[in-house]
Amino acid sequence: QLATGNLYRLDADLSIHRMEEGLRCPNGMAWSPDDRLMYLCDTWARRIFDYDFDADEGVPRNRRLFAELPPADGFPDGLSVDADGCVWNAHYDGWRITRYTPDGKVDRVIPMPVQHVTSLTFGGSGYRMLYVTTSFLRLSNEQHAAQPDAGHLFAIKVPAQGLPEPAFGG
Repeated sequence: QLATGNLYRLDADLSIHRMEEGLRCPNGMAWSPDDRLMYLCDTWARRIFDYDFDADEGVPRNRRLFAELPPADGFPDGLSVDADGCVWNAHYDGWRITRYTPDGKVDRVIPMPVQHVTSLTFGGSGYRMLYVTTSFLRLSNEQHAAQPDAGHLFAIKVPAQGLPEPAFGG
């Protein structure tokens, strides 16, 4: 697949600015607790990147490889960052969620009973519940029968604390 994907920023005045190009499928963005790093999945490339981030300007700079998924682990899809700065990633076609330390090392893997784990976010009391979306699209009837919870929303109590998502200023 060609790297024709772009990353855009939508400002409060509803103006749009291209921030990055040359991605295959930009997806799953989140920021470190101090807003100095931005994370972005390039799903079909099986990579998660991190960038230096200037929150005042809203500009990511200096793209680096944060993590790369082997084919057996699926594709990086939605992600979120917890209060410790660890990155939680949903693996589409990978049957799992992975928590990475701030330096990109795998900290823990949560196996899931479904193949297509699509996104996740923290919520609930103290942001200690991980809400996980999944999909049954692209599953055959037999595959869906073998994983009847595909397409459901999961709530998992985790030993980490998430962060509230910022509100759009526009």
